[in-house]
Amino acid sequence: GVFNLGGTLTIDAGVVISNNTANRAGGGIESAGGTVTITGATVNNNNGGASPGNGGGFHGGGAVTATVTDSQFLRNVAVEGGGLWISDTGTLTVTSGMVTDNNATGNDADQGGGGLYNDGGTLVVNNVIVMQNRAMGTSGSGGSILTKGPLTVTGGAVANSQAMRAGGGIEV
Repeated sequence: GVFNLGGTLTIDAGVVISNNTANRAGGGIESAGGTVTITGATVNNNNGGASPGNGGGFHGGGAVTATVTDSQFLRNVAVEGGGLWISDTGTLTVTSGMVTDNNATGNDADQGGGGLYNDGGTLVVNNVIVMQNRAMGTSGSGGSILTKGPLTVTGGAVANSQAMRAGGGIEV
C-alpha cells in the first residue's frame, strides 16, 4: 500500500489503506526507518506476505519511530504481527483506537502477535482496544501481543484473543 524509505510519513484522519499484499513485509504500510505518524486512519484487510511476512497492517523496520493515534487496524494478516510489527531498534506508540480481528500465521513459538509484534524495540500501548486477535500457527504465541522487548500497556483492553501455544492475550 505505502512504502517509506527513512523519510517522514504522515497519514491523516479519514485515510483508508485496504486490501494490499506485500511479498515480504508491510502489506498496508512499510517504513524502513524514519518517522511515521498515523492519526485517525483505517488500515484493514492487508497481508504482509509469506517470508518473512512481518506486519500485515504496518511494518516498522530499522530505527523507525512510529506514533499511531485514534486509528483502526482490522482484519490484517502476517506471519508475525498481523496488525502491527516493530523492529528491535524501533519505537511504536499506539494511543486510542482499535487493533481487532488480526491474524498471525507463523508456526514457531517466537512467531505470532496476532495484533501487535515487538521484535525487541519499544512498544507502548495506551487506551487501545486490542481484541479478537489470533496467533494461529502450530506454536504461535501472543494472540493479541507478542513482545521480545519493553512493553507498556496502560488502560484500554486486551481481550478475547487466542494463541495456539502461549499468551492468549500477551506473551512476553
